[in-house]
Amino acid sequence: MKKSTVAAFAALSIVGTALTGCGSEGAGASGLTDISVGVLPSLESAPLFVGVDEGFFADEGLSLRIGSLASGSAALIQPTVEGNYDVAVSDMLSLMRASVSGSELELIAPAGSSSGDAEADFGALIVSGDSDVQSLNDLEGGFVGSNSLLDTNDTVLRATMDAVGGISWTVQWREVAFQDAEKALDDGTVDAAFLVEPYLTRALNNGKRVLSYSYYDFDPNLDVGAYFTSADFAAENPDVLERFTKALTKSIEFSNENPTKVRAIVTTYTQTQWNERITAALPTYRTDFNAEAATKLATIAVKYLSLKHIPEFETFLP
Repeated sequence: MKKSTVAAFAALSIVGTALTGCGSEGAGASGLTDISVGVLPSLESAPLFVGVDEGFFADEGLSLRIGSLASGSAALIQPTVEGNYDVAVSDMLSLMRASVSGSELELIAPAGSSSGDAEADFGALIVSGDSDVQSLNDLEGGFVGSNSLLDTNDTVLRATMDAVGGISWTVQWREVAFQDAEKALDDGTVDAAFLVEPYLTRALNNGKRVLSYSYYDFDPNLDVGAYFTSADFAAENPDVLERFTKALTKSIEFSNENPTKVRAIVTTYTQTQWNERITAALPTYRTDFNAEAATKLATIAVKYLSLKHIPEFETFLP
């Protein structure tokens, strides 16, 4: 391992363990500046771990303390606003909702975007292999599980359903964590469930099948998540944030060019088998937001009453 600077790195493999009470506290014993980061245990966060392992953050004088949450990404926003995390990852729509509701946030970079591949994206709506559901229209009146409601995944699912049949209003939505989705399908709690990698590949290996690659079907250029910080942290730590952004940019670019490294690193913070990481569909990792896709997401979210109004993207996006 190269110049890794994550405190207690081994603890990151415990999915669902959160780091608490951790604002930036200046230089630690190593002489590096500590930054607390909240992430989800999915492939969107991989470049962060890759960058730590490659020494990009240490090169900028930073030591990352990473907390992993198994719940929906929206759960990371308020702790970041309150200073419990310096930087975190959340989905785009949850960040839009927080912004238009008055939370002062600064977006840093995208955290996982659609692969742009109609046959292999990193998020998909799945059903059991023997399900009678053969198309999105077959879900009329059915139960659909998603890891959280009123977020990017939920809104994209509704939009793709309505694009082909206008049936989303008949669907009964249930909040189902990625880790629990297969069981919910097996016991009939839901008729379909949305999963991201590496949970998606695991489900497919267990006989589930894809009904829709929802991110791609909504917009092949969709930025699903984003790294962000609070306006207070940005104002009080401009040099630290500049160095973090520089290291993160290197990490994203390196990850895009080295998919094998991404596949290897995911085993350090998720419970993933070798055959899952080898075949999992990777997101596109990029450093700039796609404003057109973000506007499309906001517009449809307003239609579904998931968002009060479209944000001012000139200031919302960096």
